[in-house]
Amino acid sequence: MSSTQLSLCFAALNAYPAIDPEVPGAIGGVETRAWMLARALSATGRYKVDFVVRHTAPLRHLDYEGVHLRPIVDRLYRMRESVSTRVEKLQTFPFLKFRSFTPALLWQIPFLAACRPFRGSHDPWRPQSVFTTPPADIYCTFGVQSNSATVIASAHAIGKPAVLLLGSDSDLDERYTEGSTFVSPYEDTGHDCWRILREADIIVCQTDWQQQRLKSHFGRDGQIIPNPIDVQEWDDNLNHSDLSSLPPDIADLDRYLLWVGRAERVHKRPQLFAQLARELPDVPCVMILNPREGDLEDEIRRSAPANLRIVPHVPFPQMPKLFAKATALVSTSSLEGFPNVFLQAGLSQVPVVSIRVGGEFLSETGIGTACDGDWSRFVQSVCGVWAAPPTTEALQRARDEVIARHDLPSVVVQLERVLKDAESAKR
Repeated sequence: MSSTQLSLCFAALNAYPAIDPEVPGAIGGVETRAWMLARALSATGRYKVDFVVRHTAPLRHLDYEGVHLRPIVDRLYRMRESVSTRVEKLQTFPFLKFRSFTPALLWQIPFLAACRPFRGSHDPWRPQSVFTTPPADIYCTFGVQSNSATVIASAHAIGKPAVLLLGSDSDLDERYTEGSTFVSPYEDTGHDCWRILREADIIVCQTDWQQQRLKSHFGRDGQIIPNPIDVQEWDDNLNHSDLSSLPPDIADLDRYLLWVGRAERVHKRPQLFAQLARELPDVPCVMILNPREGDLEDEIRRSAPANLRIVPHVPFPQMPKLFAKATALVSTSSLEGFPNVFLQAGLSQVPVVSIRVGGEFLSETGIGTACDGDWSRFVQSVCGVWAAPPTTEALQRARDEVIARHDLPSVVVQLERVLKDAESAKR
């Protein structure tokens, strides 16, 4: 390592499937963004980059594209996550409430309870050696959740700065206050989330709204860095992958409406895309449904109409081909930070119809429209795009706008300025 290199430690624990396409698992926008930035910084030669990930088994490799992985092997993580999406904890008898039931819960719940004494009590503010051995000069963590608390605590334990990159507008929930007992969908208390926003040395926002909200509700200044997309990688994957490698469930379709996201009832709302498919029975619909809430997945699969095809996972290198056959990308989200799939649609010259989020971006780039939560307008907009897609010229202008605002090299330059600020934040 050059003596002039800064050592960075990135933490996005669920990013391993985004790093290694051979590893099955859900890939979200946070994980895609974290990995893109980590490997781009490593490629400059100015940084030594480590990346902490969690997996249920030893990793296939420890080094990818110049980035060294630090693994947390947690064989029961997926089981705990699955149970938590189906079972709600109560403060009083009977102490558990089933959101949905599967026979596996009959042995999973007592098994996890029996394992709990061996794990010890969970304190998100307890430093962990996986982050500090060896120490890094700067730590970067993503999203307001307990893992970020641990990263910040670990960095501060050795006198190093922690940069928090927001991942969603929900990271700035007004219920995140000092002493709050509110519990987030990821089982973090409002107080812990407030403390994360207070103790991070530098906070990176995705949008003007986040920057303003951070100042008005939490008294913190934030620096805006737009979400990146690697234009060269996207175009290379489009040109060098073949359609036959797409999932067989959808390979025969010539065109379709596309939905991509996690099975989250409150924020991503895939159930609304299933409803849209039922209202448009003659329109092929493809849902890339990454696992999250098991009961919602079961519900959607049971009630899916014949024109809706559900795929649990598409490796990232195949995503450009997936978009290439889409007539429109449909977003049913109620809340986002900045949807990476909008950037992917823009590069692919695929129009976007959003029921609520992203109106400013969609309007400024010309790639699509947001419908302010109006279901009738939403359905009409989808039908309009399906019947008469935008012109090639309009979609090319939208692509050019996405590249000008979000191409990875320019975003990395902005992040390097933040890292320079962070370097002097703690000495």
